Amino acid sequence: KLGATRLIIRPRPVGFGLRCNPFLHQVLRAAGFKDISAKVWGSRNKLNVIKCAFNMIQGGHAPVGMGDGIGGKGKRLSRGMGMIGKEEMERARGRKLISLRK
Repeated sequence: KLGATRLIIRPRPVGFGLRCNPFLHQVLRAAGFKDISAKVWGSRNKLNVIKCAFNMIQGGHAPVGMGDGIGGKGKRLSRGMGMIGKEEMERARGRKLISLRK
């Protein structure tokens, strides 16, 4: 959720393709996703949809709002926080992020 934009991204079986909002389609295709469906509720503002998608993709396997992974309490994310930098994400997760680029 970002502002009034709510986004649900669901994995789909191989061969399903990308069935989603056109702005979201471009972001997911650039990120390398092939089989996903997504639904956008609330505001369909182009910029908010893209920011919301980036926040979801950036979360990876350990989203900051879901706790520390060893039983620690999760925290409520502040509204309108926007995207956070690499260093801040590393600090929040307690480990270094690895680069997937060669």
